[in-house]
Amino acid sequence: MSSIPLDVVEEIIAALYTMNSSIPDYPTIRACSLVCHDFLPICQKYLFSSIHLDTRRTSWILGRQATPKQLQSLLSTSPALGSYIRDLKYHTRSKAQDFPDPTIFHTFHNITRLLSLSIHVSVLDSGDMDLWNTRIRPVFLPLLQLPTLTSLGLGGIYDFSFADIGAYVSLKTITIGNVSFSVIFLPLSITLGQLKYLIEAKCADGKHLLNCSDLSTLSVGFMPKDVPDIQQLLEMSHHLVELYFRMDIRTDFSAFNFQNIPAVQQTRTLKQLNLKLVMVFDSFADSMDTFISGLEKLAHRNAIESIVIGTLISSRVDSTSEGHWKRLDDVLGHSGWSSLRSVSLTFGIDQGNEELVKAFTKIAQTQFPLLSSSNSVKFKIGIGL
Repeated sequence: MSSIPLDVVEEIIAALYTMNSSIPDYPTIRACSLVCHDFLPICQKYLFSSIHLDTRRTSWILGRQATPKQLQSLLSTSPALGSYIRDLKYHTRSKAQDFPDPTIFHTFHNITRLLSLSIHVSVLDSGDMDLWNTRIRPVFLPLLQLPTLTSLGLGGIYDFSFADIGAYVSLKTITIGNVSFSVIFLPLSITLGQLKYLIEAKCADGKHLLNCSDLSTLSVGFMPKDVPDIQQLLEMSHHLVELYFRMDIRTDFSAFNFQNIPAVQQTRTLKQLNLKLVMVFDSFADSMDTFISGLEKLAHRNAIESIVIGTLISSRVDSTSEGHWKRLDDVLGHSGWSSLRSVSLTFGIDQGNEELVKAFTKIAQTQFPLLSSSNSVKFKIGIGL
Protein backbone atom coordinates (compact mmCIF):
# COMPACT_ATOMS: atom_id res chain seq x y z
CA MET A 1 0.00 0.00 0.00
CA SER A 2 1.39 3.39 -1.00
CA SER A 3 1.38 6.29 1.45
CA ILE A 4 0.87 8.76 -1.41
CA PRO A 5 -2.72 10.11 -1.51
CA LEU A 6 -4.59 8.75 -4.52
CA ASP A 7 -5.63 12.22 -5.68
CA VAL A 8 -1.94 13.15 -5.89
CA VAL A 9 -1.24 9.94 -7.81
CA GLU A 10 -3.97 10.81 -10.31
CA GLU A 11 -2.53 14.28 -10.84
CA ILE A 12 0.84 12.70 -11.63
CA ILE A 13 -0.68 10.15 -14.02
CA ALA A 14 -2.73 12.87 -15.73
CA ALA A 15 0.45 14.90 -16.22
CA LEU A 16 2.19 11.90 -17.80
CA TYR A 17 -0.76 11.48 -20.14
CA THR A 18 -0.88 15.10 -21.28
CA MET A 19 2.82 16.00 -21.12
CA ASN A 20 3.30 15.13 -24.79
CA SER A 21 0.30 16.30 -26.83
CA SER A 22 0.83 13.69 -29.57
CA ILE A 23 1.85 10.50 -27.73
CA PRO A 24 1.16 10.01 -24.00
CA ASP A 25 3.87 8.39 -21.89
CA TYR A 26 2.26 4.94 -21.93
CA PRO A 27 5.35 3.00 -20.74
CA THR A 28 5.66 5.07 -17.57
CA ILE A 29 1.92 4.89 -16.88
CA ARG A 30 2.03 1.09 -17.29
CA ALA A 31 4.96 0.94 -14.90
CA CYS A 32 3.01 3.00 -12.36
CA SER A 33 0.13 0.53 -12.55
CA LEU A 34 2.46 -2.21 -11.25
CA VAL A 35 3.69 -0.25 -8.23
CA CYS A 36 0.56 -0.61 -6.13
CA HIS A 37 -2.79 -2.33 -6.57
CA ASP A 38 -4.59 0.92 -5.72
CA PHE A 39 -2.83 2.64 -8.61
CA LEU A 40 -4.17 0.17 -11.19
CA PRO A 41 -7.67 1.62 -11.84
CA ILE A 42 -6.24 5.14 -11.99
CA CYS A 43 -3.69 4.09 -14.60
CA GLN A 44 -6.24 2.08 -16.56
CA LYS A 45 -8.43 5.17 -16.82
CA TYR A 46 -5.72 6.84 -18.93
CA LEU A 47 -4.24 3.78 -20.61
CA PHE A 48 -7.53 2.84 -22.26
CA SER A 49 -9.17 6.25 -22.71
CA SER A 50 -8.35 6.46 -26.44
CA ILE A 51 -8.26 3.60 -28.96
CA HIS A 52 -7.58 3.82 -32.69
CA LEU A 53 -8.28 0.81 -34.90
CA ASP A 54 -7.21 1.14 -38.51
CA THR A 55 -7.18 -1.82 -40.90
CA ARG A 56 -5.36 0.29 -43.53
CA ARG A 57 -2.26 0.69 -41.40
CA THR A 58 -1.07 0.20 -37.82
CA SER A 59 -3.75 0.31 -35.12
CA TRP A 60 -2.99 1.43 -31.60
CA ILE A 61 -3.93 0.39 -28.10
CA LEU A 62 -1.68 1.71 -25.33
CA GLY A 63 0.52 3.25 -28.00
CA ARG A 64 1.35 -0.17 -29.45
CA GLN A 65 0.37 -2.03 -32.61
CA ALA A 66 -2.94 -3.81 -32.11
CA THR A 67 -5.75 -5.46 -34.06
CA PRO A 68 -9.54 -5.41 -33.66
CA LYS A 69 -9.34 -9.01 -32.48
CA GLN A 70 -6.98 -7.97 -29.69
CA LEU A 71 -9.50 -5.36 -28.56
CA GLN A 72 -12.17 -8.05 -28.51
CA SER A 73 -9.92 -10.29 -26.44
CA LEU A 74 -9.12 -7.44 -24.09
CA LEU A 75 -12.78 -6.61 -23.44
CA SER A 76 -13.69 -10.29 -23.13
CA THR A 77 -11.15 -11.01 -20.41
CA SER A 78 -11.47 -7.61 -18.68
CA PRO A 79 -14.93 -6.20 -19.48
CA ALA A 80 -14.54 -3.43 -16.89
CA LEU A 81 -11.95 -1.78 -19.15
CA GLY A 82 -14.74 -0.83 -21.55
CA SER A 83 -15.97 1.81 -19.12
CA TYR A 84 -12.64 3.65 -19.47
CA ILE A 85 -12.84 4.08 -23.25
CA ARG A 86 -13.78 7.68 -24.09
CA ASP A 87 -12.52 8.04 -27.68
CA LEU A 88 -12.83 5.34 -30.35
CA LYS A 89 -11.67 5.79 -33.94
CA TYR A 90 -12.28 3.11 -36.55
CA HIS A 91 -10.92 3.35 -40.11
CA THR A 92 -11.21 0.56 -42.67
CA ARG A 93 -11.02 -0.09 -46.38
CA SER A 94 -14.12 -1.52 -48.06
CA LYS A 95 -12.45 -4.81 -48.96
CA ALA A 96 -13.57 -8.08 -47.46
CA GLN A 97 -10.08 -9.07 -46.36
CA ASP A 98 -9.69 -5.76 -44.52
CA PHE A 99 -12.99 -5.87 -42.69
CA PRO A 100 -13.17 -8.18 -39.65
CA ASP A 101 -16.15 -10.32 -38.85
CA PRO A 102 -18.77 -8.34 -36.87
CA THR A 103 -18.78 -10.98 -34.14
CA ILE A 104 -15.31 -9.76 -33.17
CA PHE A 105 -16.99 -6.68 -31.75
CA HIS A 106 -19.67 -8.39 -29.68
CA THR A 107 -17.91 -7.05 -26.61
CA PHE A 108 -18.68 -3.44 -27.59
CA HIS A 109 -21.58 -3.49 -25.14
CA ASN A 110 -18.92 -3.15 -22.44
CA ILE A 111 -18.11 0.35 -23.76
CA THR A 112 -20.59 2.41 -21.75
CA ARG A 113 -19.15 5.93 -21.39
CA LEU A 114 -17.92 6.79 -24.87
CA LEU A 115 -17.63 10.51 -25.62
CA SER A 116 -16.21 10.53 -29.15
CA LEU A 117 -16.78 8.08 -32.03
CA SER A 118 -15.23 8.30 -35.49
CA ILE A 119 -16.06 5.83 -38.29
CA HIS A 120 -14.40 6.18 -41.70
CA VAL A 121 -14.61 3.76 -44.62
CA SER A 122 -12.37 4.06 -47.70
CA VAL A 123 -14.70 2.90 -50.47
CA LEU A 124 -12.65 1.19 -53.19
CA ASP A 125 -15.45 -0.30 -55.27
CA SER A 126 -19.03 0.77 -56.02
CA GLY A 127 -20.14 -2.74 -55.14
CA ASP A 128 -19.16 -2.11 -51.53
CA MET A 129 -21.83 0.55 -50.98
CA ASP A 130 -23.89 -1.77 -48.78
CA LEU A 131 -21.07 -2.43 -46.30
CA TRP A 132 -22.46 0.10 -43.83
CA ASN A 133 -25.82 -1.62 -43.37
CA THR A 134 -24.60 -5.20 -43.73
CA ARG A 135 -21.32 -5.22 -41.84
CA ILE A 136 -20.54 -2.00 -39.99
CA ARG A 137 -23.83 -0.57 -38.71
CA PRO A 138 -24.77 -3.62 -36.58
CA VAL A 139 -21.42 -3.34 -34.80
CA PHE A 140 -21.54 0.36 -33.98
CA LEU A 141 -25.29 0.89 -33.47
CA PRO A 142 -25.10 0.40 -29.66
CA LEU A 143 -22.35 3.03 -29.46
CA LEU A 144 -24.35 5.51 -31.57
CA GLN A 145 -27.09 5.34 -28.96
CA LEU A 146 -24.98 5.96 -25.87
CA PRO A 147 -26.31 9.06 -24.03
CA THR A 148 -22.71 10.03 -23.22
CA LEU A 149 -21.79 10.53 -26.91
CA THR A 150 -20.97 14.19 -27.69
CA SER A 151 -18.73 13.97 -30.78
CA LEU A 152 -19.36 12.01 -34.00
CA GLY A 153 -17.23 11.73 -37.14
CA LEU A 154 -18.45 9.92 -40.26
CA GLY A 155 -16.76 9.36 -43.61
CA GLY A 156 -17.22 7.14 -46.66
CA ILE A 157 -20.62 5.86 -45.48
CA TYR A 158 -23.53 5.18 -47.82
CA ASP A 159 -27.15 5.27 -46.61
CA PHE A 160 -26.60 6.55 -43.07
CA SER A 161 -29.74 7.25 -41.04
CA PHE A 162 -29.69 9.84 -38.26
CA ALA A 163 -32.50 7.83 -36.68
CA ASP A 164 -29.74 5.46 -35.53
CA ILE A 165 -28.50 8.12 -33.12
CA GLY A 166 -30.05 7.61 -29.69
CA ALA A 167 -32.86 9.91 -28.56
CA TYR A 168 -30.86 11.00 -25.52
CA VAL A 169 -27.65 11.75 -27.41
CA SER A 170 -26.71 15.44 -27.41
CA LEU A 171 -23.97 15.92 -30.00
CA LYS A 172 -21.72 18.96 -29.65
CA THR A 173 -19.39 18.19 -32.57
CA ILE A 174 -20.32 16.57 -35.89
CA THR A 175 -17.85 15.98 -38.74
CA ILE A 176 -19.29 14.60 -41.99
CA GLY A 177 -17.33 13.85 -45.16
CA ASN A 178 -18.42 11.89 -48.24
CA VAL A 179 -21.56 10.55 -46.58
CA SER A 180 -24.96 9.94 -48.15
CA PHE A 181 -28.11 9.65 -46.09
CA SER A 182 -31.04 7.29 -45.90
CA VAL A 183 -34.05 7.92 -48.11
CA ILE A 184 -36.10 8.80 -45.03
CA PHE A 185 -34.38 12.15 -45.48
CA LEU A 186 -32.80 12.43 -48.92
CA PRO A 187 -31.32 9.79 -51.23
CA LEU A 188 -28.43 12.06 -52.27
CA SER A 189 -25.35 13.30 -50.49
CA ILE A 190 -26.17 16.19 -48.18
CA THR A 191 -25.70 19.79 -49.27
CA LEU A 192 -25.95 22.90 -47.13
CA GLY A 193 -29.31 23.69 -48.70
CA GLN A 194 -30.62 20.36 -47.40
CA LEU A 195 -29.57 20.91 -43.79
CA LYS A 196 -33.12 21.89 -42.88
CA TYR A 197 -34.25 18.30 -43.49
CA LEU A 198 -31.86 17.07 -40.82
CA ILE A 199 -32.50 19.98 -38.48
CA GLU A 200 -36.28 19.56 -38.66
CA ALA A 201 -36.30 15.75 -38.55
CA LYS A 202 -37.68 14.26 -35.34
CA CYS A 203 -37.63 10.92 -33.54
CA ALA A 204 -40.79 8.97 -32.81
CA ASP A 205 -41.00 10.66 -29.39
CA GLY A 206 -41.09 14.10 -31.01
CA LYS A 207 -37.57 15.11 -30.08
CA HIS A 208 -35.24 16.52 -32.71
CA LEU A 209 -32.61 14.13 -34.01
CA LEU A 210 -30.03 16.90 -33.94
CA ASN A 211 -29.94 19.53 -31.23
CA CYS A 212 -27.95 22.29 -32.90
CA SER A 213 -28.26 24.54 -29.88
CA ASP A 214 -25.62 22.45 -28.11
CA LEU A 215 -23.04 22.51 -30.93
CA SER A 216 -19.75 23.96 -29.70
CA THR A 217 -17.73 23.63 -32.92
CA LEU A 218 -18.84 24.18 -36.51
CA SER A 219 -16.54 23.63 -39.48
CA VAL A 220 -18.00 24.20 -42.94
CA GLY A 221 -16.92 24.97 -46.47
CA PHE A 222 -19.39 26.82 -48.65
CA MET A 223 -20.08 28.89 -51.76
CA PRO A 224 -21.74 32.33 -52.02
CA LYS A 225 -25.19 30.83 -52.64
CA ASP A 226 -25.04 28.98 -49.31
CA VAL A 227 -25.01 32.07 -47.06
CA PRO A 228 -28.76 31.87 -46.14
CA ASP A 229 -28.40 28.24 -45.07
CA ILE A 230 -25.29 28.97 -43.02
CA GLN A 231 -27.16 31.87 -41.41
CA GLN A 232 -30.01 29.52 -40.44
CA LEU A 233 -27.61 27.04 -38.89
CA LEU A 234 -25.77 29.75 -36.96
CA GLU A 235 -29.03 31.12 -35.59
CA MET A 236 -29.85 27.68 -34.16
CA SER A 237 -26.41 27.19 -32.60
CA HIS A 238 -26.64 29.06 -29.31
CA HIS A 239 -23.39 27.90 -27.74
CA LEU A 240 -20.80 27.90 -30.51
CA VAL A 241 -17.27 28.37 -29.24
CA GLU A 242 -15.27 27.69 -32.42
CA LEU A 243 -16.28 28.58 -35.97
CA TYR A 244 -14.28 27.48 -39.04
CA PHE A 245 -15.28 28.85 -42.45
CA ARG A 246 -13.68 27.78 -45.74
CA MET A 247 -15.32 30.06 -48.26
CA ASP A 248 -15.05 31.31 -51.81
CA ILE A 249 -13.75 34.88 -51.52
CA ARG A 250 -16.69 36.02 -53.67
CA THR A 251 -18.93 35.19 -50.71
CA ASP A 252 -20.51 38.37 -49.34
CA PHE A 253 -19.33 38.02 -45.75
CA SER A 254 -21.15 41.26 -44.94
CA ALA A 255 -24.46 39.53 -45.83
CA PHE A 256 -24.40 37.61 -42.55
CA ASN A 257 -26.78 39.08 -39.98
CA PHE A 258 -24.53 38.83 -36.94
CA GLN A 259 -27.13 40.51 -34.75
CA ASN A 260 -29.32 37.40 -35.04
CA ILE A 261 -26.54 34.91 -34.26
CA PRO A 262 -26.84 34.05 -30.53
CA ALA A 263 -23.24 32.92 -30.08
CA VAL A 264 -22.05 36.32 -31.30
CA GLN A 265 -24.34 38.78 -29.54
CA GLN A 266 -26.66 37.09 -27.02
CA THR A 267 -24.84 34.18 -25.35
CA ARG A 268 -21.49 35.59 -26.61
CA THR A 269 -19.88 32.15 -26.44
CA LEU A 270 -18.02 32.43 -29.78
CA LYS A 271 -14.33 32.76 -28.95
CA GLN A 272 -12.44 31.47 -32.00
CA LEU A 273 -13.00 32.50 -35.62
CA ASN A 274 -11.00 30.73 -38.34
CA LEU A 275 -11.50 31.94 -41.92
CA LYS A 276 -9.88 30.34 -44.96
CA LEU A 277 -10.40 32.31 -48.17
CA VAL A 278 -10.38 30.58 -51.56
CA MET A 279 -9.19 33.05 -54.19
CA VAL A 280 -10.93 33.60 -57.54
CA PHE A 281 -8.81 35.13 -60.29
CA ASP A 282 -11.00 38.01 -61.45
CA SER A 283 -12.70 39.21 -58.28
CA PHE A 284 -10.09 39.91 -55.63
CA ALA A 285 -10.56 43.65 -55.08
CA ASP A 286 -14.36 43.74 -54.74
CA SER A 287 -14.38 40.50 -52.77
CA MET A 288 -11.83 41.74 -50.24
CA ASP A 289 -13.92 44.89 -49.77
CA THR A 290 -17.05 42.89 -48.89
CA PHE A 291 -15.07 40.51 -46.68
CA ILE A 292 -13.59 43.37 -44.66
CA SER A 293 -17.02 45.03 -44.51
CA GLY A 294 -18.30 41.84 -42.92
CA LEU A 295 -15.61 42.06 -40.26
CA GLU A 296 -16.64 45.67 -39.63
CA LYS A 297 -20.22 44.53 -39.02
CA LEU A 298 -18.98 41.87 -36.63
CA ALA A 299 -17.00 44.40 -34.58
CA HIS A 300 -18.67 45.77 -31.41
CA ARG A 301 -20.96 42.71 -31.35
CA ASN A 302 -18.77 39.92 -30.07
CA ALA A 303 -16.53 38.37 -27.42
CA ILE A 304 -14.12 36.79 -29.93
CA GLU A 305 -10.65 36.16 -28.53
CA SER A 306 -8.85 34.65 -31.53
CA ILE A 307 -9.07 35.33 -35.28
CA VAL A 308 -7.18 33.27 -37.87
CA ILE A 309 -7.32 34.27 -41.55
CA GLY A 310 -5.59 32.21 -44.20
CA THR A 311 -5.53 32.50 -47.97
CA LEU A 312 -3.66 31.04 -50.93
CA ILE A 313 -2.26 33.84 -53.09
CA SER A 314 -1.95 33.17 -56.83
CA SER A 315 0.20 35.10 -59.29
CA ARG A 316 -2.90 35.31 -61.48
CA VAL A 317 -4.65 37.42 -58.84
CA ASP A 318 -3.80 41.10 -58.39
CA SER A 319 -3.65 40.84 -54.61
CA THR A 320 -0.68 43.06 -53.81
CA SER A 321 -2.65 46.29 -53.59
CA GLU A 322 -1.64 47.65 -50.21
CA GLY A 323 -4.95 49.43 -49.63
CA HIS A 324 -6.88 46.23 -48.88
CA TRP A 325 -4.42 44.97 -46.30
CA LYS A 326 -4.13 48.39 -44.65
CA ARG A 327 -7.92 48.47 -44.31
CA LEU A 328 -7.86 45.01 -42.73
CA ASP A 329 -5.37 46.33 -40.18
CA ASP A 330 -7.63 49.33 -39.51
CA VAL A 331 -10.67 47.12 -38.88
CA LEU A 332 -8.97 44.59 -36.60
CA GLY A 333 -6.62 47.05 -34.93
CA HIS A 334 -9.17 49.60 -33.76
CA SER A 335 -11.65 49.33 -30.89
CA GLY A 336 -14.63 47.05 -31.29
CA TRP A 337 -12.82 43.84 -30.42
CA SER A 338 -12.67 44.22 -26.65
CA SER A 339 -11.93 40.52 -26.04
CA LEU A 340 -9.51 39.99 -28.93
CA ARG A 341 -6.15 38.58 -27.81
CA SER A 342 -4.74 36.94 -30.94
CA VAL A 343 -4.75 37.59 -34.69
CA SER A 344 -2.96 35.30 -37.14
CA LEU A 345 -2.68 35.92 -40.89
CA THR A 346 -1.25 33.31 -43.26
CA PHE A 347 -0.48 33.91 -46.93
CA GLY A 348 0.29 30.82 -48.99
CA ILE A 349 2.16 31.77 -52.16
CA ASP A 350 2.28 29.87 -55.46
CA GLN A 351 5.24 27.52 -55.30
CA GLY A 352 8.38 29.08 -56.77
CA ASN A 353 7.00 32.61 -57.04
CA GLU A 354 9.72 34.47 -55.17
CA GLU A 355 8.61 37.88 -56.48
CA LEU A 356 5.20 37.42 -54.89
CA VAL A 357 6.86 36.37 -51.65
CA LYS A 358 8.89 39.59 -51.68
CA ALA A 359 5.77 41.67 -52.34
CA PHE A 360 3.88 40.13 -49.43
CA THR A 361 6.90 40.34 -47.16
CA LYS A 362 6.79 44.10 -47.76
CA ILE A 363 3.04 44.16 -47.13
CA ALA A 364 3.51 42.27 -43.86
CA GLN A 365 6.15 44.73 -42.71
CA THR A 366 4.39 47.96 -43.69
CA GLN A 367 0.61 47.51 -43.85
CA PHE A 368 -0.25 46.29 -40.34
CA PRO A 369 1.04 49.02 -38.01
CA LEU A 370 -1.89 48.86 -35.58
CA LEU A 371 -1.80 45.10 -35.05
CA SER A 372 2.00 45.00 -34.99
CA SER A 373 2.21 47.64 -32.25
CA SER A 374 -0.73 46.44 -30.16
CA ASN A 375 -0.02 45.68 -26.51
CA SER A 376 -3.22 43.67 -26.03
CA VAL A 377 -3.29 41.59 -29.23
CA LYS A 378 -0.66 39.01 -30.14
CA PHE A 379 -0.17 39.44 -33.89
CA LYS A 380 1.39 36.77 -36.09
CA ILE A 381 1.80 36.82 -39.84
CA GLY A 382 3.13 33.96 -41.95
CA ILE A 383 4.27 33.92 -45.58
CA GLY A 384 5.51 30.89 -47.43
CA LEU A 385 5.73 29.04 -50.70
